[in-house]
Amino acid sequence: MPNGSLLVDIHHHALLPDLTGAVRLGSVDIPPWKIDDSIAFMDKVGIDVGALTLTSPGIPFGDKVKARDIARRVNETLAGFVDRYPTRLLAMAALPLPHMDASLEELRYAIDVLKLDGVGVLSHYGAYFGTQHYEPLYGQLHERSLPVHIHPTPPVLTADQDLGLPPSLYEYTFESTRVAAAIIYNNLFAKFPNLKLILSHAGGTVPFLAKRLSYGPQITASLAAAAPKDIVGELGKFYFDLAMTNARFNLPALNALVGTDRILYGSDFPFMPTGSITESMKDAFEYPDFSKIDLVRIGSHNAATLFPKIAARLGL
Repeated sequence: MPNGSLLVDIHHHALLPDLTGAVRLGSVDIPPWKIDDSIAFMDKVGIDVGALTLTSPGIPFGDKVKARDIARRVNETLAGFVDRYPTRLLAMAALPLPHMDASLEELRYAIDVLKLDGVGVLSHYGAYFGTQHYEPLYGQLHERSLPVHIHPTPPVLTADQDLGLPPSLYEYTFESTRVAAAIIYNNLFAKFPNLKLILSHAGGTVPFLAKRLSYGPQITASLAAAAPKDIVGELGKFYFDLAMTNARFNLPALNALVGTDRILYGSDFPFMPTGSITESMKDAFEYPDFSKIDLVRIGSHNAATLFPKIAARLGL
């Protein structure tokens, strides 16, 4: 970390095409990846611990049995990486969503047997995360108080609608916003107060649109009965990672929405070049409105609070 403190990367991808099939994300260039690449990158830029999540588009879910089997192999592979580098890595379980019974079974195995550290989900599996389809999963995440990293995946668009541009360029930010809106208007933090949900990329457009997102009951009166009374306050219950963010444009809005106890560092390796990652890192850790205490929180303390293993591994 630029100020010499410890640094935890909460947004760090694992690409496992031998298990999931080829990774295809529209026109996004898919980098080659192996676990030693992650360790070399972390050493180069000063990251102490990386939290691995399976990259979008995740596990093919058209066939329930195949999805279940792939999820098991992915999680065992991630656990093997952590065993290989126990002081450097955490891993977030992949689930065969939207298949709920198989996902709850895999959650138990991944957390209780493999001892993975949380769960990684995508913005949608047909049904969007945050909607009622996933209520049994929210209950388990609440009961276990597990951190959940929510990553965008491309929306379903026609060839004309995608404009010939990569979905991660801008659609991902809207995906995070869709999920946040679903979670808030389904009042999930009230129903499941132990949910620990991390939005990628500083929440996409959530900080910028926070007040606008509160106008649902004014636009559609029927939303008033179920919506939280303080929608902006509910948005502040998310955690936000800093992957692909910029101090000039993103951080003022994010810093207005939440305190630094809700912000986590993320790199987005290996999808962004190292130069872009270090530029974003410098932006964050030299942001003038962050104090030294804030930077420690963002760099490691908040992650250690969410992931107890980090505290043990880093001596916090």
